[in-house]
Amino acid sequence: MITKKDFIKIMTKWIEFEEKEHIADKALKGVNPDFSGFPFSPYAELTIEILEKDMGCYRENQEGLISWWLWDLDREGLINKSAEIEHSSEHKTAPNKKFNLTTLDKLYDYIIKYGQDKE
Repeated sequence: MITKKDFIKIMTKWIEFEEKEHIADKALKGVNPDFSGFPFSPYAELTIEILEKDMGCYRENQEGLISWWLWDLDREGLINKSAEIEHSSEHKTAPNKKFNLTTLDKLYDYIIKYGQDKE
């Protein structure tokens, strides 16, 4: 299992790379409006899937928590990230509870305690 320190270090670097990719995409779109963008790392999704499987927050044919946090939230840098998860009344260990996942630190703690495969 990855440590919190390593998780935060890796994810912070990941986000930095992704932000640089978006800057490059925007610049290239300025040169050619038909440019649709490209990932610098063609293995991005696979790498995150491996991390999710290692941390126990991945389910086949569903999005994992880290994927959701990285790509589905409206993000303008880590500090302004708005993320909340609410458990249903059927959740086994924490029914009807809300969790604020605005930081990598909080995301890691949530995954360790309530990862998707632990419901």
